[in-house]
Amino acid sequence: MSESPLAINFINGKWLEEYLAIKIVNILGTLGLVYKKDYDFVKNIKLRLPNGKDFELDLLFKIRDKFFWFEAKTGEYQQYVNRYSSVSNILNIPKDQAFIVITEITKTGAEAISDIFDMNVTNLESFEECFLKSLRSNIVI
Repeated sequence: MSESPLAINFINGKWLEEYLAIKIVNILGTLGLVYKKDYDFVKNIKLRLPNGKDFELDLLFKIRDKFFWFEAKTGEYQQYVNRYSSVSNILNIPKDQAFIVITEITKTGAEAISDIFDMNVTNLESFEECFLKSLRSNIVI
């Protein structure tokens, strides 16, 4: 196994961010949306919150005039959900435009967490359905 920091970082979770970016771009393309015209995105945006703490967003898409935030978690997620929900409120990103995609969770578990927090929580299998529902309610497609 490689001991390269780049390889280790990819194996530890960056693969999911890359997968989600590709998946989202493909979904938008099938809906007829055009990159740089109808949408754009950035990865790993570093920002400073009003409380002075640093924070990094995995993926931020601007689709037409709306922002959609995506966080990817491949392992332990419990400690992050409340924090991400708080950040979505600080950034004023509505619940149906903020997503946590978790590999190690059932659909039922994800739905239960979504009911508690101000973000969509989903697993990989349900992500496309959840994202399309959000697009239909937020973007004229």
